[in-house]
Amino acid sequence: VYYLENTIPVEWRPYVKAGIEEWNKAFEKAGFKNAIVAKDQPSDPDWDAEDARYSTIRWITSSEPGFGAIGPSQTDPRTGEILNADILMEGSMIVGYSNSYRRWVGPETVEQIMGMPPADLAQQGLDGRFACEAGIGMADEGAFLTTALRLDGMLPPGQPVPREFVGAGLKSVTMHEVGHTLGLRHNFKSSSAYPREKLHDKAFIAENGTTGSIMDYDTPNVSLDPATQAQYFSPTVGTYDLWAIEYG
Repeated sequence: VYYLENTIPVEWRPYVKAGIEEWNKAFEKAGFKNAIVAKDQPSDPDWDAEDARYSTIRWITSSEPGFGAIGPSQTDPRTGEILNADILMEGSMIVGYSNSYRRWVGPETVEQIMGMPPADLAQQGLDGRFACEAGIGMADEGAFLTTALRLDGMLPPGQPVPREFVGAGLKSVTMHEVGHTLGLRHNFKSSSAYPREKLHDKAFIAENGTTGSIMDYDTPNVSLDPATQAQYFSPTVGTYDLWAIEYG
């Protein structure tokens, strides 16, 4: 059970819940029904998100964000059993959809970010092997999506990205962070899992996602032809994720 803390803005909670419970698809294939449940924080003054008995998703805002979203979990060192998980979502992800254009023409790449010197990562409290920049990347991707929508004439200048698109991106990054709490690492090879033409097939994407694993960093799926535009963000876990949960 993942509890959504009251800090999460009401308008975004449905997308966060959907991102959590999408993992049921993988567990059902492994033989477990209703394995993952998303609930609102209970109306109990004694309930505490820091209580180790509860796994939570919390929303934070920082003057200098150190990450976009993180999905740490605590395990029993004797058995590897996952006991507790607490996901943090940085509010700047949403703001980033409208102000991150400069990163698209800057020198930063995933390889450079993940290849930061260990000392630099340590200063940020990160272990390079487990660092996750998906949340920050999602802000970049939202900026790219804004540009694509404007070029297609679907978004008038000066207007924000429609809520449905931001929500779809938020669901995607939620699925990614929940995957980390379930013990999964990044899978950057999955981008090549599907033929390019399948990315224009709405039914295929609804069933399989836009990449072979939600643990990849799924760039917005933008078609050169608006008439063939399918889902912009991966709406479900990928075929690798189904295998990983069943195998695990």
